[in-house]
Amino acid sequence: MDYEALRADVNERRGIRGHIRIGAVESTIARAVAAIAAFRARHDGVTFTLTMHPAGRVIEAVKTAEVDVGVSFCVDADPDLTVLASFSEPIILAVSPNHPWALRPSVALGELALVPLGLPESTFGVRRIIDDVLRKAGVKLAPALASNSFEALRAFARFGGASLLPRLAIESDRRANLLKSLLVDCDAFNATTADMIALRKRRPSRLLKVFYGELERVALA
Repeated sequence: MDYEALRADVNERRGIRGHIRIGAVESTIARAVAAIAAFRARHDGVTFTLTMHPAGRVIEAVKTAEVDVGVSFCVDADPDLTVLASFSEPIILAVSPNHPWALRPSVALGELALVPLGLPESTFGVRRIIDDVLRKAGVKLAPALASNSFEALRAFARFGGASLLPRLAIESDRRANLLKSLLVDCDAFNATTADMIALRKRRPSRLLKVFYGELERVALA
């Protein structure tokens, strides 16, 4: 029996709302905060801890029960994990509205070698996917900038470069017309996902199940 979940259910009935711990990759942080705000508008007794990690570390945090729910990138099948929901999160090319390519809907994979390119550093799951695709396609890139900060890569694109990032990583800048999002003509880049995950052996409390639904609703909006 999962006594932690049982205790959480009992506490909810007593009016003690509890605490939810979330681990998320950087590109999904804004969506996670939106879900928290929407949830607390109805359940203001619930508090949260939101921690940003690279994709692999999110998975580790879920497996070790450091977090109650994780949002990671392209999670492989794992018997220890339950995938609660998945949504499309393609790898796109971010450029400024003044970039020569800004009005294009997409670029070819080989064209990436023609621009100063920013990439996440090699410890990131998205970078490993990028490197694997490029290797299989025989495309060699020498990034002008590699960084563990998506904000640094967004800024690099705003100042005239181009950065490969998960689409949600530039959502705010795209809405403010600070960056444009170009698809890359590559099936593997367009098939990537963000995945909500939880520990399979752990029974979620009723409150946590309700929050799962809120997080999924906001993520898919």
